[in-house]
Amino acid sequence: MKTLMVVVVVVAAAAFTLGTSVPPKPETVACEVQPESAEAGWLHNCHWCTCEDGFSVCKLQAACVNGEGQLPECSGKLWWMKDCNKCVCSSTGLALCNRKACLTRQ
Repeated sequence: MKTLMVVVVVVAAAAFTLGTSVPPKPETVACEVQPESAEAGWLHNCHWCTCEDGFSVCKLQAACVNGEGQLPECSGKLWWMKDCNKCVCSSTGLALCNRKACLTRQ
């Protein structure tokens, strides 16, 4: 019985790994939210990010990974950094970001 349970767990884990790729968690970035926008946040790589104490906190959204439903790019009055560009959320839920060429240090 124990062998059967182990086989089922291994097969289930392999099926999940092969059929679904989980996007990596975004890096922590600087952000700021207006006090009246308590539910403000943005979508990044299938993670819904919110701003806590000036830094992003991101949680994976299963609906995004599974392709279930349409998630907004952002909501509320806030700004956040995407690479070296500052982004804000429009009233229609679209992310509006600067388009600076970001230099990377090597």
